[in-house]
Amino acid sequence: MKPIKGLLFFSLLLILASCGKKSEEAKYIPKNASAVLIMNAQTLREKMKKANVQLDTVLAKIFVNDSSDAKAKAILKRVFDSAGIDWDKNLFAYVQQKSSMLNGTSTQIAFSLGLSDAEKFKQVLVEAGKDSIAKTIESTAKYDALYLNHNTVLSWNKERAFISYYRNDRPVQFDSVNMKFTLPDPKKEAEAVAASVESIYNLDKSASMQELDAFNDMIQDPADAWLFSSSNGALASLSASPLNLPGIENLLKDNYSTNTIHFTEGKIEGISRLYPSPQMKSIFKKYAGPVVNTDMIQRFPGKVQGFTAASFNPELVGAILDELQLEELAGGFIRESGFTLQDFYQCIKGDITVAFGDIAMKPISSDTSFKLSWPTGKLVLYAPVGNKQSFTKLMDSAVNRKWLQKKGNDYVPNELMEKIGLYIKANQDGILMASDSATADAFMKASAKATIDPAIIEQAKGKSVAFYMDIAGIIGALRSNATTPAYYDGLFSHVIATTDNFNGKAVEGKFEVVMNNKNENSLVSIIKLMTGFAADMRKNNKQVLRESDSIRNIDLMTR
Repeated sequence: MKPIKGLLFFSLLLILASCGKKSEEAKYIPKNASAVLIMNAQTLREKMKKANVQLDTVLAKIFVNDSSDAKAKAILKRVFDSAGIDWDKNLFAYVQQKSSMLNGTSTQIAFSLGLSDAEKFKQVLVEAGKDSIAKTIESTAKYDALYLNHNTVLSWNKERAFISYYRNDRPVQFDSVNMKFTLPDPKKEAEAVAASVESIYNLDKSASMQELDAFNDMIQDPADAWLFSSSNGALASLSASPLNLPGIENLLKDNYSTNTIHFTEGKIEGISRLYPSPQMKSIFKKYAGPVVNTDMIQRFPGKVQGFTAASFNPELVGAILDELQLEELAGGFIRESGFTLQDFYQCIKGDITVAFGDIAMKPISSDTSFKLSWPTGKLVLYAPVGNKQSFTKLMDSAVNRKWLQKKGNDYVPNELMEKIGLYIKANQDGILMASDSATADAFMKASAKATIDPAIIEQAKGKSVAFYMDIAGIIGALRSNATTPAYYDGLFSHVIATTDNFNGKAVEGKFEVVMNNKNENSLVSIIKLMTGFAADMRKNNKQVLRESDSIRNIDLMTR
């Protein structure tokens, strides 16, 4: 609970305090970071000011009761007003991972905020902890550091302060000479934590985000926040695992994703761009895909509360498998089974639609005194068949292995698979999976048109991938008669995300998180949500402490 509470408070601080310039942070962020979040404080501050959101108002909602609340509120107020922190500089956070078979996986997470007066910042820390803090601050030529625990360090120089967390999950080694397992050396672990802090302030320009075009292009786009991610983190994890396919490095190395985020009236809007590696770029260029078939979504027999639709050229899969050299690795096994890799990815056309809806809570028993309900709904997954010869070969093989049975022209599950509770049918038109036979029949006959906002369908048209979820409808159906906190109730309406086909440079996409209150800036809505969470968590934490004290007192009285 404490880490979550700390994260919520930190996130709230990021938003409340943000305002600023956006050029200095790149020199502190490693080029191989897995993910980076930057808050554009200037635009966020302007939007909060326009909505009349004040720090005092937020703190008053979190700290409302006793003297401990007043003390905590005063400390936070002082941090904001007179701790030498420059709230006119962007705040950012990043995650960096490194892996190897021998040393395991190391993870560094860092949060950073700007400073206007490093000496005042240090003074506030010393006054808060008196002599104990002053004695434990370690000073170097480039920075000062205060160890909060074995893994977490607060450090700062004249420009910025960092809270960094470092952990190295080393594999347990077996000493074959002494015939025993050896645990990681605590001294080496401490040295690794110190080195992770040192790396923040000694980052070479060539190893920083200053040298990465995708990152710099992202920062040039006006936004309230920027989110950057890299596939290199996944590549590092794979290098430390037995699953390390021959061509996987060429595919995963240097794929970058950027997102610009805007808090607007009634919406959180974003634009995403995926910059593929040179190898992936050549594959995307060669096998450009079609667009989603929205007709499949509109055939859903009921109220659509969510869908995912994707359309791609099946040869794209084949090109990726070739790069991974799977044909060579698994060729013998596949040939013995009578198939080729092409049979597997060419059997479908490349259009996949998944839709669900009509979610409701239904009583398990007719006994009114037994008030237990279970969620129900409809589900459809449909994929048209591509190469019919490959499809027939695979299906007939499944029949021979007793996995499926054939009835007329249809392939259906055997008795064992039927117990899963899903309806499955495949023929040379397509592969269909549904929650029940009635839903499947209605979908295939298109006997009932789906209930869905036409604007959602329009947003999905012409896209390579489309995702939609009716958040308000799903939560409203699942919670039944239960109540939710006032700060959350009815906050979100729905989310929709789409991507285009590769344009020669990047795969571009858009996403929207739509709020129910169309007249309130989404940033204000999020602050209300986070403030409510923080207030509830503080209230619950104090209740736990009171109960613990009561139990301790009872224990002392009975001794």
